[in-house]
Amino acid sequence: MRTALPQAGGRDKISSSADNIRFRERAARFFQAATDQAMPKITPHIAFNGNAEEAFRFYQSVLGGEFARIVRFKDLPLNPDFPIPEMEAEKLMNIALSIAGESILTANDVPSSMGFVSENENRSKISVRAESKEEAAEFFHGLSHGGDIEVPFEDSPEGAAFGMFRDKYGIEWMIHFDPISSK
Repeated sequence: MRTALPQAGGRDKISSSADNIRFRERAARFFQAATDQAMPKITPHIAFNGNAEEAFRFYQSVLGGEFARIVRFKDLPLNPDFPIPEMEAEKLMNIALSIAGESILTANDVPSSMGFVSENENRSKISVRAESKEEAAEFFHGLSHGGDIEVPFEDSPEGAAFGMFRDKYGIEWMIHFDPISSK
């Protein structure tokens, strides 16, 4: 539920220090209520040509933090529609660096079957972690409207869901829901 921004007694100017204090208290309650509302988690995501782990170990050495996740392609269940060549088995399907317990930076190595990532172009995506599968689907379908879908929004056997697209403005997005990380 959204709350309207408090008005200062309907006046253009706050006339007394008591009015000023009351207005500030109401404004503080308003902004606290706004930040208490559930919001999607937005995470920067970078695509690499096989050196994601090296880059992230460097980022960790500078920024600090801990690895929240490291998943290699060899760790994925076998999928005949997406075979992983042996030479790419050790590459990273996903890595996440948690910095100061708040910010998370994620990345992956792009398999050769998906092409080469030009290091002179924008290689980042906006990753949105939704609070529910329904919210993830709503974000995916809304933001991808008029754009190009790279990976259709689909459920996984574990109850998670994922989709990837370039929106009509050329911005790349990854929308996902993971029942384990949303608890």
